[in-house]
Amino acid sequence: KKTFLCTALVGALLRQDSDNRFGITHKNIRVLWVDTEQSASHVQRVVKRIYNLAGWNEEVSYENLRTLTLREIEPKERAEKMVDAIKLFKPKLVVIDGISDLMYNSNCIEESDAIVGQLMALSTDYNCHIMCVLHTNPNSDKARGHIGSTLQRKAETMIYVHKVGDSSVVEPQF
Repeated sequence: KKTFLCTALVGALLRQDSDNRFGITHKNIRVLWVDTEQSASHVQRVVKRIYNLAGWNEEVSYENLRTLTLREIEPKERAEKMVDAIKLFKPKLVVIDGISDLMYNSNCIEESDAIVGQLMALSTDYNCHIMCVLHTNPNSDKARGHIGSTLQRKAETMIYVHKVGDSSVVEPQF
């Protein structure tokens, strides 16, 4: 359900039926979707959902949405490819679906602090927002691993998605 929420936000951002979304004009909207854990076919379904929500023609390749599927490569190389893509594409929004997969050990203090520090620098250098998807601990709202604790301390906004019966509840934490 976390990925679905992200696609809903991205689809709304990319809709062309308004001159302005979230304070960003359409000519400036560029989104980089980085998936670290799903198969290429799953990522294609995610992109198709974004196209549908944005009201885009599936037969057209739009310049303002780029995706990276990084499941098959090592965490260090995933992070490097993501950084290269941000530098090249200069998006206004980066969605990292599976932030913990950019590191070898999500409980390592040094590795967590390094990746969060790198994301903060990228967001400043490229004037973009970086949205990270992270699992919580089982039966808890606490973000998983040291990467979760570090992100909680540094994040501007945190949103939880909970399954309640057959529905999902989206709840702002802060």
